Amino acid sequence: MKYSRRTAPFPHVLRHFSPLFSTAVLLLVLLTVPACKNQHPTPPPPPKVTVSPAESTENIPNLPDYPYRPSATRAFDLLHTRLEVSFDWERSQMPAEARLRLSPWFYPRNTLELDARGMVIDRVARFDGGTLKDLPYRYDDQKLRIDLDRSYSRQETLEVFVKYTARPELIDSLMPPGAWRDKGLYFINPGGEVADKPRQIWTQGETHGSSAWFPTFEHANERCTQEIYLTVADSFVTLSNGILVNSTDAGAGKRTDYWRMSLPHAPYLFAMAVGKFSVVKDEWRGREVSYYVEPEYEPYARLIFGKTPAMLEYFSNLLGVEYPWEKYSQIVVRDFVSGAMENTSATIHMGALQHDARQHLDNTYEDFISHELFHQWFGDLVTCESWANLTLNEGFATYGEFLWLEHDAGPDEAMRHLLGDRLSYMYEAQRKQVPLIRYYHASADAMFDGHSYQKGGQVLHMLRKVVGDEAFFASLKHYLSRHAYTDVEVHELRLAFEEVVGEDMHWFFNQWFLQGGHPVLRLKRTWRNGQYRLHVTQEQDFDVYPLFRFPVRCEMVLPSGNQEMTLWMETHDTTFVIDAPVEPTCFIFNSDAALLAAIESDNNPESAWLAQLSSGRHYGQISPAMNALTGAPGGDALCTALIEASRKPHFGTRGKAIQTLLAYSGPGLDRVVAAVTERLTDETADVRRTAVGFFSDRFEKVQEIISPAARTQLTAELSRLCGDSSYAVQASALQTLYMYDTLQGRATAGNYLADPSASLVGTLAKILREEQSPRYLAFVEAQYDTQKKAQGRASVLTNLDVYLGGRSGNERDRGLKLLMRIAESDPAFYPRYVAGKYLAESFADEPEVRTFITRRAQEESVGWMRQFYEKALQGKPEE
Repeated sequence: MKYSRRTAPFPHVLRHFSPLFSTAVLLLVLLTVPACKNQHPTPPPPPKVTVSPAESTENIPNLPDYPYRPSATRAFDLLHTRLEVSFDWERSQMPAEARLRLSPWFYPRNTLELDARGMVIDRVARFDGGTLKDLPYRYDDQKLRIDLDRSYSRQETLEVFVKYTARPELIDSLMPPGAWRDKGLYFINPGGEVADKPRQIWTQGETHGSSAWFPTFEHANERCTQEIYLTVADSFVTLSNGILVNSTDAGAGKRTDYWRMSLPHAPYLFAMAVGKFSVVKDEWRGREVSYYVEPEYEPYARLIFGKTPAMLEYFSNLLGVEYPWEKYSQIVVRDFVSGAMENTSATIHMGALQHDARQHLDNTYEDFISHELFHQWFGDLVTCESWANLTLNEGFATYGEFLWLEHDAGPDEAMRHLLGDRLSYMYEAQRKQVPLIRYYHASADAMFDGHSYQKGGQVLHMLRKVVGDEAFFASLKHYLSRHAYTDVEVHELRLAFEEVVGEDMHWFFNQWFLQGGHPVLRLKRTWRNGQYRLHVTQEQDFDVYPLFRFPVRCEMVLPSGNQEMTLWMETHDTTFVIDAPVEPTCFIFNSDAALLAAIESDNNPESAWLAQLSSGRHYGQISPAMNALTGAPGGDALCTALIEASRKPHFGTRGKAIQTLLAYSGPGLDRVVAAVTERLTDETADVRRTAVGFFSDRFEKVQEIISPAARTQLTAELSRLCGDSSYAVQASALQTLYMYDTLQGRATAGNYLADPSASLVGTLAKILREEQSPRYLAFVEAQYDTQKKAQGRASVLTNLDVYLGGRSGNERDRGLKLLMRIAESDPAFYPRYVAGKYLAESFADEPEVRTFITRRAQEESVGWMRQFYEKALQGKPEE
């Protein structure tokens, strides 16, 4: 639903006619009014009304914690944005001109209000027959209010011109408390002072950053076409939305690149990037697919991004809607403020995606690539109309990660990813359980959480299982086709499903999208007299959360074979009675692992879990069995089952088995050590790293039972792995070798101290810290200043707070000053967060640190980090 204010029409009508005609109309009206006594040609002014705020809100049930956040009112329809920009690197500013073509949405308008933050406004005018006609305006560093030359109706189009300078570095000081501080436009190393760091410019629009670099209506329910003319030095490469139409000589060693987006999209998805990049080009169905990386990473660009054309093909076929944009580009930039951003046809990624072949073994970042690409349909083609509906963007993109893995890596790996997302949501659910669609929220930043992302993806997977694959993807095709290039709310998704499947879907959407929580279940199982009885109760707080109605897939494993069934939970307390002539080997509840629920009690015996572990047909059945058996007293049967699982074809299952063996304390530990030692030569780096971690985490127990021969073999393997092709395996092996053979570990570490890779700095710092080396703090300081990537800078800080907690005097002061410097000035948010977290959790009571935290709560540019500091001041930084 669209909301708009009504305006009184009669004054607008009179303004369009001559004074003589207006007088005649007024006389005619007066003559036709019947005469009466005590007429008042001018009605008395209305009485003055004042409203006193409520003195108390105590004892008012269900009072929202936060204000209502509706979709934005549409006073105008923005049709087209044209920008001409250049860059003042010395001042980190952007001189620019904007031309906005727009029409009133419905009601006549004689004023125009634009979002424009932190700018210098030089001129505002209207195009009138090819010439500019100046318009009066008012500007308060956030809103540009323009008085139009007359009232315009919705049948008319006008074009407004704004000459301005964007000043992103001044946003913090210009914005009043509580105002959006998203800088929008970022100059990286603008003066080139930092050696080995490129000079770059890039933008970040979501949620309120675009208005810091061009005047616009910064709402998710706005969209327009665009043109951008970027004037840069000839040595730089540019990227923006749409296609590069041409490049023209601008003189003085500069050129102007003209980028055009001919299809409408939201202003928060506008983007540009400038820097010295190598461009590696692919192609898909005749369209350009390109990857922008720093020159040294050009050889790895296809290793990192090379699956993009296959993803485009798969998603287009799966959805029945072809990729909708003219090209698709991905660029990696320095010091990005988040993981990645799905700017239409031009995704910007954080620096970690720029990596070499060895780093690729540890993390391909493929989920980032599939996530942002799926956004090009869900978020860019069809956009949530307000941040309250954010999961229609982010939940879908998160589910896109699962869909790609399901196709490319197989169902086991996709399920491992899905269950990992479920754990992320459940972790967040320990402190909050809110609806996916939240019209009451603290700020737009607060919507970017484990609900909008991970829970959103889980709910979509359940919806797929409820309606079936064919209906699910047919409904998505219908939804995308009907609402292409528009904004949507959740009910439009529901209606798309109802129109395809022919069934009412309120029951699903009400409980999963519009209410918070998830089922909390207690299971009680019995078998006797040829019947298997499954007693299921829902035990969530029904004063806060709904009674859920849901189907759950189950599988009964009998000697004669498996029987699959779907059970519907309709009440809070249900007993399902299933014929079973003999006692089942096991009964697998939630056998497809689709149901999002917490099971707080289950009397399933260990023998049944062991049977499920051994006979489970996929990761979604095997993983819950391992979870249930973790820490079980066990015996030879459990030991054997876990060792067998550590040799399964799916690498994720092998790794999960090793993690489960970590808690195993039954007989046969020598067999466990031998089995995990086997995995030190596993073909998959992640399994090798997990196996090394086993020997680190179980150090004391392994020391007790390992034979001299096995110890010699283990240290030999660890020494070999210190040169592993995987950086993560190498770092873990070095740390573990130091534990089992300190002299050899110290000598090996010494080989890397002079010039450590980013992956080793954390391990080397830990070894120096454990040795109480006087070199430790100097090493941390030097490596922080040396590491190019944010991950390396953050890694070297690991447990620095613990070390400083045991120090005093100059060394302690020096360490705290280092943490404060990093928390305030590191260009990447993650090192800032690590340093700030240590300060807030360990040293917040110290006056100097508390003063620092107070300042960061006001000045930090990342919204969720500002909130972190605010909570730290209240004594609860963990939230």
